[in-house]
Amino acid sequence: MLNPVRHFVDIMRRLMLKGSGFAEVARQLAILSAYAGVMLSLAVNRYRKVSV
Repeated sequence: MLNPVRHFVDIMRRLMLKGSGFAEVARQLAILSAYAGVMLSLAVNRYRKVSV
């Protein structure tokens, strides 16, 4: 469940094979967005420590 590729593949499968709409993939998109936010904040924090 922590692997973002799993959620991306699930979204693509639902969109391409099943023709799902936004409502059906909203949960996976939210999970991917949260993961992206956490990774971005960690990357910015680490970069600040290196660049100072």
